Amino acid sequence: MSDDGIVLKWPSEDVRALRAQMERGRRELGISIPTSLRWAAKAFLQSMAKSTKIAPKYRAYKEIGITRTKRNKVYEIDTKYQTPRRKGKSTRASWQGPWRKQLIYAPNESSLKRRPAVMIAMRGLAAQAWLECGARGRMKITKAEAGGSRGAKNKRIMRKAARRWVEFRAYMRGPNPRIEIGNNLRYAVSALTGGEATVESAMSRAAAGMAHRITETIKRKMGAR
Repeated sequence: MSDDGIVLKWPSEDVRALRAQMERGRRELGISIPTSLRWAAKAFLQSMAKSTKIAPKYRAYKEIGITRTKRNKVYEIDTKYQTPRRKGKSTRASWQGPWRKQLIYAPNESSLKRRPAVMIAMRGLAAQAWLECGARGRMKITKAEAGGSRGAKNKRIMRKAARRWVEFRAYMRGPNPRIEIGNNLRYAVSALTGGEATVESAMSRAAAGMAHRITETIKRKMGAR
């Protein structure tokens, strides 16, 4: 497995556990195979999103001096961000290129943290990408279900960026109904809290999540009687 191409392989017992919950949903709640597949896919995507690390708000920086006028402090950071040549004309190319040292002059840390080169604007993109797989499949995965806020201040921009990297295909007709999910974000695996082990345990966690959903649905139905 690598970040260039994710090949998912799960223990057969985990696959059986998830299938058992899908059958339980059909038997106890009367849900159809397409619905059970969507429930299973949603549980999987939620578990992946919850297990994905969120970057800090700011890149690491350190104070290395003060200007001659003593009006500003000098900070050094590692970044790919390059100041655009024309004010207000920052483009995607501004963030391309190798990591490099950059000096920033600011009167204090509060002012420093407002600089684009210091802020990690796309923090949470890896987690959001998993959720957008579900959004494309109209599973209605919410921020709360994913464990809280998952991105920068502008959520709309974050979601739009995440959708560039994901694929969702549902084949519900025929003898072999299935859902195919693709996440092409190059650091999707390395952003997981447990790396490859997290991917391999995702199926068992999805089974547990689906079991909880079925149990809660049964409780609600029983309470409504």
